[in-house]
Amino acid sequence: MKQLQARGFEVWLDESELRPGDDFAEQIRQAVRESDTVVSVIGGQQPSPNVLVEMGMAFSTGQACTSDRD
Repeated sequence: MKQLQARGFEVWLDESELRPGDDFAEQIRQAVRESDTVVSVIGGQQPSPNVLVEMGMAFSTGQACTSDRD
């Protein structure tokens, strides 16, 4: 994240932006809609249904970056 910011990219990270009481789903959808590019980093577990919806939004608008890493 710091490297992206150092290169002039605005970074939205759920852990930094979401607060207790926020409508998490709406805040994330808004961030996706307002982004030029979406990079999703998913841990070792199965993504939640919300993550899949957010990724679908990004792909449908051409904002998603893909990586084929093993």
